[in-house]
Amino acid sequence: MPYASTADKVRLYFEDVGQGTPILFVHEFASDHRGWEPQLREFGKRHRCIAYSARGYTPSDVPADPDVYSYNHVMRDAVAVLDHLKIDAAHFIGLSMGGYTSLQVALNHEKRVRSLVLAGTGSGSERWYTQEFHKHARELGDLFEREGAAAVARGYGMGRPGCHSCSRTRAASPSLRRGSPGMTRSAPPTPRAAFKGRAPRSTILRARSAGSRRLIDRGGR
Repeated sequence: MPYASTADKVRLYFEDVGQGTPILFVHEFASDHRGWEPQLREFGKRHRCIAYSARGYTPSDVPADPDVYSYNHVMRDAVAVLDHLKIDAAHFIGLSMGGYTSLQVALNHEKRVRSLVLAGTGSGSERWYTQEFHKHARELGDLFEREGAAAVARGYGMGRPGCHSCSRTRAASPSLRRGSPGMTRSAPPTPRAAFKGRAPRSTILRARSAGSRRLIDRGGR
């Protein structure tokens, strides 16, 4: 299996298809590299397309230390994939969590980014919603720790009864009400499959909550 290695020795699984101008696809919280399969199949006809699983999402490594899931770590991970493949710069396409990662690469490593396509990026950076976002992220993190990933996965995308944070977050987000654009065709994983065997979701949620504050500071005004 192909892996890129980061500066802190985390292995990142990736898939690399096609030839031509490189495009790096960066996945959302409730998916992994498989969520981009329809896009790789189509755009791979004309471009070099790379999708990888973020740290904490198998078959990439799942570090036990919660401190290594910061926005700085995942930003550097995207650059590490490009370095491994000897790609100077790529078009970035990021969804939700992956959009935030892509944005941070553009802000901090601008020469590595040819262009950005961002969807659902900046969760929690809207000034009217920031406090609620942090509250929901903490609630959902607590739910993962209390009930486990399998239980949360059953209602994460649907707002199941009893999942206060799931339903309120979905109600507040048009992108969640419509469904994820990376998961609209045949091959992508279900939320249950995406959560199974991954890093503690509460760890990543809290990193996202903290990261949204940096987005406000860096331009989400």
